[in-house]
Amino acid sequence: MNYNIRQTFEIFLKNPQIMLLFVMYLLILASVFPLLIYTFNTISFYIVAFVLILFACAFFAGWFGMIKFVILNDIKNDPDKEMEIRHHSFKNAFFESVAKYILPVLFFVLLIIAYIFGINKLADLFFGKPVDILNQMTMLNGDTDALYNFASTIPKDALKVIVERNIFRYLALLLYGLLTFYSIPSLVFNEKNNPITALKNGIIALFKKPFYTIFLFFTMVLIHILLVFFDAISTTNQFLMFIALVVRVSFFAYIIVLIFNVYEKNFTLNHHNRSDSIGEN
Repeated sequence: MNYNIRQTFEIFLKNPQIMLLFVMYLLILASVFPLLIYTFNTISFYIVAFVLILFACAFFAGWFGMIKFVILNDIKNDPDKEMEIRHHSFKNAFFESVAKYILPVLFFVLLIIAYIFGINKLADLFFGKPVDILNQMTMLNGDTDALYNFASTIPKDALKVIVERNIFRYLALLLYGLLTFYSIPSLVFNEKNNPITALKNGIIALFKKPFYTIFLFFTMVLIHILLVFFDAISTTNQFLMFIALVVRVSFFAYIIVLIFNVYEKNFTLNHHNRSDSIGEN
């Protein structure tokens, strides 16, 4: 695993377009997202939400294809070739992948939306739903002091329900993340371009190397939790807030490249056609 981490870090550093493109997407999203928040008309809300989902699918379809390209064409100690790969990864690989993968990526987006909806319904069924308290906490989400003061006034029974609901939802999302850990790489490295097959092959890959995958997955989760804490304590200092934001965005982009690289090295047939070997074995 150390080799995969080190090699992925080298690929990540040699291809800054991966990070820059992701930052551009987040900036565009940040400028458009307020339209969704301040859209009070139901029809307009769903139209804006649908456009944002399609935009996200188009971006990630191209981005995943670009990451695949730079992994398959990793060249060492050849600056000219590296520059050519960077140029080609954006000029060709990104835009070709948008058309190729947008519908399968949309499938996975709708799948996670349906999963979260189902988990929320189960949480309501098992633990109840303190609507007024949750709405109030949502309204105070941007004010740490006010949120803390409000939380101190919540009855213990209601607070216990909220904590249990959140733990249940978080564990359910962890389970989903683990089961679909290799699904997107399987989609991209399998020329069949079938999301159902990718989902199945991703789960098969998980059970082929369960301990390796589980260790890698929970290491990522632990680091993410530490970054969330760092983000929380940085709210008192704007410089620290900026550093925390940069670190979290960089971490997300890096782990996507890492997952793709791990899959390519462990679950593809060979280094000639790089096709998904899960369905072949």
